[in-house]
Amino acid sequence: MKNYKYYDGESKNPFEGKDIGKAFWWKVESYAVESKDKKEAEKLSQTMKSYILEHHWEGDSVPDTTRELALQRATEMYRMGIWSRGYVTTKSYKLEYAIDDSVS
Repeated sequence: MKNYKYYDGESKNPFEGKDIGKAFWWKVESYAVESKDKKEAEKLSQTMKSYILEHHWEGDSVPDTTRELALQRATEMYRMGIWSRGYVTTKSYKLEYAIDDSVS
């Protein structure tokens, strides 16, 4: 688990109710650990990518970002410890909005 930033084997999410972005990434990393993904530091593992694409990018609305841009933006937010579905799915959505979403 040395390459995971937020999940450290805890049974409960330590960020829940305190930090929206880190709580989200803790959950996604915990799925990756359960899947026994090999993960590089600061990058999304295959399970993490699949989760983002299936649960957020391919959601009910039609995203106007490409798969590649969605993963690029997800990786950027992962490194910063923030989360915003709008930033992954909407090309015109700015990073500043994602930061605001994550701390709200």
